[in-house]
Amino acid sequence: MKNIVFLFILLNFSFKFLAKGNDTIPLFSHNTSFGYTNQKFFGDNIYNHYHDNFKGIYIKTGILIFRYFSIDISAERYSGKITNKTIINEDKTTFVDKTFSASYAFYPMEVISVSPSLFYKSVRGKNQGKFYGSGFGIGADIKYHFVKHLYINIGANLGKMHFDIKAPSDIEDQFVNAYFVNFNAGLGLRLY
Repeated sequence: MKNIVFLFILLNFSFKFLAKGNDTIPLFSHNTSFGYTNQKFFGDNIYNHYHDNFKGIYIKTGILIFRYFSIDISAERYSGKITNKTIINEDKTTFVDKTFSASYAFYPMEVISVSPSLFYKSVRGKNQGKFYGSGFGIGADIKYHFVKHLYINIGANLGKMHFDIKAPSDIEDQFVNAYFVNFNAGLGLRLY
């Protein structure tokens, strides 16, 4: 954790020297946001049929390069209550995701940015035991910069996850593949 805090501080000071040009859209900047996330699985899988919606928290940090292109990493932790214990004899399923994304920002107004993105995620899940997987998809964030360094972030992602789970062949697909839509909202800090 100390290394992550040190990295954020180092990035902040380095971007102060690199930021040039327009005050509202810096040439280089560092963004960090955190907030609430809600993930809904859909399709024929156990996460859709046997769980409530998954709710949790996220933190996202990234580097805006040349005002428009962004490279981000994020972490999410979310849980869903198991509604039918015939297949999974546990109270909830919890996921921890680590996501890498790339996006391009559009500025329809000086205080609003829209950033469509592509992402890849590494997933760790836990209910009766631990399991792992990965996912990919598309997303978009809308940021409203209400003061110079603070913004409200609203985002959505659509994607597919694949898990390394061994199950009987007749129901394996219900455990292994899952489509999802994710909504998040939070506050962000732009440092430059």
